[in-house]
Amino acid sequence: MPRNILTASLSLALGALAMSPDAHAIHLSTDGRGQVLTYPYYTVNGGNATLVSVVNTTEEVKAVRVRFREAMDGQEVWQFNLYLGPLDVWTGALTGESEVLDPVHAPAATLQTSDRSCTVPQMPAEAQSFNNFQYAFNNDDGGPYEDSRTRAGYIEIIEMGRLTGEFAAAVTRTEAGLPANCQRLVDAWYRGSPGQANGVWFDHPDEGLLPPNGGLYGGAEIVDVANGTNLSFSAEAIDGFYTLASGSLHQYPYSPNPDLGSARMSDDGTVSAYVIDDGELIRLDFDGSMSAAPGLKAMSAVLMREWIYNEFDINPGFSTEWVITFPTRGLHLSYPTQPGTSNDDREPFSYSYAPPGGEIVYSYAGIDHNLRVTNREGELPLNGVWFGGQPGRPGPLELAANVVGMGHRVYNGWSWFWHENVWHGGQPSPVLGSYDTDFINPIRNEGTARLLFSGINGQQLQDRNGHVIHGLPMLGFSAIKATLDGPDSALANFSVTHRHHMKTTVDRADEN
Repeated sequence: MPRNILTASLSLALGALAMSPDAHAIHLSTDGRGQVLTYPYYTVNGGNATLVSVVNTTEEVKAVRVRFREAMDGQEVWQFNLYLGPLDVWTGALTGESEVLDPVHAPAATLQTSDRSCTVPQMPAEAQSFNNFQYAFNNDDGGPYEDSRTRAGYIEIIEMGRLTGEFAAAVTRTEAGLPANCQRLVDAWYRGSPGQANGVWFDHPDEGLLPPNGGLYGGAEIVDVANGTNLSFSAEAIDGFYTLASGSLHQYPYSPNPDLGSARMSDDGTVSAYVIDDGELIRLDFDGSMSAAPGLKAMSAVLMREWIYNEFDINPGFSTEWVITFPTRGLHLSYPTQPGTSNDDREPFSYSYAPPGGEIVYSYAGIDHNLRVTNREGELPLNGVWFGGQPGRPGPLELAANVVGMGHRVYNGWSWFWHENVWHGGQPSPVLGSYDTDFINPIRNEGTARLLFSGINGQQLQDRNGHVIHGLPMLGFSAIKATLDGPDSALANFSVTHRHHMKTTVDRADEN
């Protein structure tokens, strides 16, 4: 369904349910604003920098968690609490030194900002470097462990609550245009040494806070200054994440919580999600009787897609790369396996992260899918599209945030979908500068490609009522870059992004 029609359908359906006492559920925002924002990709590789913004459209003061996750396993590489005043905007730039001479040992990505919004911890003036503490130490996943792993990933922003009283006053801007007293928030999180009192928030993080109520939007731009290109995209906005009448999600700045599994909306622990299948609004319910992670399953349900569809152009001078990000993948795979259980909390994912092996492989132990490619006249390649299998080896779409390049390798006339890991050195991909890239050889120079994720290897979620939603939770876009430098024309660089077109499919309980 086209996105404008889907949005209109969702708006009408949610509007009709707005007055219902049981209408609370996580859902994709109909106006681009919400309590949760997910940004599918950032990178500082290949000469790129990523500019990030988040906007508070309300007259209230917001407490927000900002978290950056690396692309391979989705582990956190930096996070902080951000406190946005009324109608406030926070901006930052992710940058990095050139990695071309040694991509493996390149320094970490850094966050630079001159923004005056309050943060805890407070941002250093020179820049904040990302770190490998989680993937190399606290949650050792087998590597690689170098700081260069922080240079690409994705971003999540979660509203934790609304500040009131003295805390709201501390964040509100004065006539000079600056927050009144950011240090008051730092002091509130103070962890006292023996004989010293803790700050009030250290022991009582809900003090002076009201529940979240949404109104955030954001976006990012991947900028290649040297080549004059800019790939911009909006964050996916999700609403209804926390709908309890009291409390908040406010947590210590270094706490792993809140995350995308922290949704709460009922005293009995039930967490629900609204999804649309062919114009029909469907409610999915998850609770503790069937899952240790009902909030995570509801969030994944909102992002579940049976297939994604987008364009490509690899004519001379053009390059196309797709971003396919699974923002809840790492959280699902942090749960233990439950063999023989229909409600394994690792579902809809099946395979754990596998460290890269520095090789090209023609199949994978990551994500099962079916690929179809057509040209602009709807014609399939002469011999069809094919990809093969060697189970148990790393390969396409095994990462949390994947870059898929459209390439030109052909084997006996077939189109291949393969994975090329150049973590141990090599050239960055031409658009996004990825060093861990999947490739589709579409045979054609331009057209469309569809990836189908349903009906294979249990890639689905089931709610307590027997509804089954198919596919995987994902988001992303197609990025096309053109460099035209012919003998009869001046150098001209262009770039554009197209949000993926996606389909949600639910088998209703009464149809099973």
